[in-house]
Amino acid sequence: MAGYKVLTITDKNETVTDSCRFLKEMVVVLDVGKNHLQPIVKIKLYKSSVRINTPYGFEVSHHAHIPTEAGPCMPSKVWSMSEGEAVSKAISKVKNHIKTAIGTGHQPSSNWLPSNLSSRH
Repeated sequence: MAGYKVLTITDKNETVTDSCRFLKEMVVVLDVGKNHLQPIVKIKLYKSSVRINTPYGFEVSHHAHIPTEAGPCMPSKVWSMSEGEAVSKAISKVKNHIKTAIGTGHQPSSNWLPSNLSSRH
């Protein structure tokens, strides 16, 4: 019950604009169509106490940084209506960029997955 009391306090605090509760962490191994490259990504799920329509957020341990991009491809929309949708978004944000690079002829590399430096992993 202590966690509930903290959320109630932060929800009513005028200096707190949002508060999130950690829900779970998972490790996924991605199939990008190349057997020698199977990226391992940690996903953390959170639930906002303020966001009504999209309360479930995610954070990934790595972002895709493919040869055609100047920097890592960071997801702009990390909030979803459900846990399942948040997990699907997290996976597709990393996997789709890698598959795009492979599809345009680039040789896959583990260097394409730099750590998310802002992550709490």
